[in-house]
Parts: sequence; C-alpha cells; structure tokens
Amino acid sequence: MAILRSKEIWDMEVDEIQDKLVELRAELSKNVSKSAAAGVIENPGKIRVLKRTIARVLTILNEKQKENQHKADIAKLKPDLVNYAAKLQEEGYTNYTEHSKKNTEEKKDDPMPNEPYVISPDNYGENDNYTQISLVYYAGDEVLADDEDEVVEDIEDTVGEDFAEHFGEYEDDSVFIRNDRLRCDYEILRDNRSFSDVAEGSNY
Repeated sequence: MAILRSKEIWDMEVDEIQDKLVELRAELSKNVSKSAAAGVIENPGKIRVLKRTIARVLTILNEKQKENQHKADIAKLKPDLVNYAAKLQEEGYTNYTEHSKKNTEEKKDDPMPNEPYVISPDNYGENDNYTQISLVYYAGDEVLADDEDEVVEDIEDTVGEDFAEHFGEYEDDSVFIRNDRLRCDYEILRDNRSFSDVAEGSNY
C-alpha cells in the first residue's frame, strides 16, 4: 500500500476521498481479522500506518466538506444580497458605494490645491505671510522674467503654464497668480516686446 500524503489527499475531490477511505478501512479490517485468526498481530507496522492514514483522511475530508459547505452558503447568499440591494434602490435608498465612488472620481478631476491659481487684483498682497513678486511676460517671444531680467525657468510650478491665457480677465495687461505651496503672490505685467530685444538693449 502506497502511503497517502496530506497534499495528495487535499488534491482529491470529496467523493474520491470517501472512496479511498472505504478502501483503507477495508484493508485495515482485513489485516486486523488476519491477525486475530492467527492469534498474533501480523505486520503491526502496517496496521499503525493504516490507522494514521485513516485519521489523516478523516481530518482532511472533514475540512473539505466544511469548505464546500461554506462556498455553497456564499453562493446561495449572493442572489439574496443582489435582490436586497435592488429593493433598496427601488425604495429610494442611496447607494453609498456608488456615491462614494462618484465623489472620489470628482475629486480626481479637481485641480490640486498646491497648483498656482488666478486671483483678483484686490486679493493680491492681502496675506501678510505671502511674498509679493513682480514678473514681466514678454509676449514677443513668450518669455517670463523677473524685474532683474532673470528668466523664470520653472513656469509650471511657479505661476502655472497657462497663466498667459488669463490676461484680460481682470485687467488687460496684468494677471495675478497665487502659489500656496511657495507662499507667494505674483503680479505679472505683459510687455508686447521680445525679451531678447530688451535684454540686448540693456547690455549697452
């Protein structure tokens, strides 16, 4: 008789385990009867192995039956939950799962709070904890520079890459941007000249 290992038993279906249990019990009974007839226990090692194997098979069989019953209970419960949810919806109850999901999706579409945003001229400089900075936007070559003609390289993180689209919202030639992350208010004045011309002229 080949020894049945736990993994082999777990890989079997319940009906296969039950058939194997019948075989093992029959073999054990045969060996016990043979020993009783002879008046001495023949091959006691084999009998011990059979008993241990039967105990192992019974343990695993019990666990698999519980597992199968649990799966069956869940499968039976699912339709009831679906019907219950449908009934709640019909009676006007809010589906908070969908509501929460919708809110999450809406939040994803909202601009990040740390992104620069346009403010009105009246709001510029209202916060004493924020630094006020003046910049010039040279429309001729679309260059943004400070009042010392130092070019602003990181436009997106400083004032937002679309700042130029907001000229005219409050004033024709100026736009005001607040950056909460940097704690700065920016006044951007539009100059229709090119920065290259202005910078070249300042060298003389």
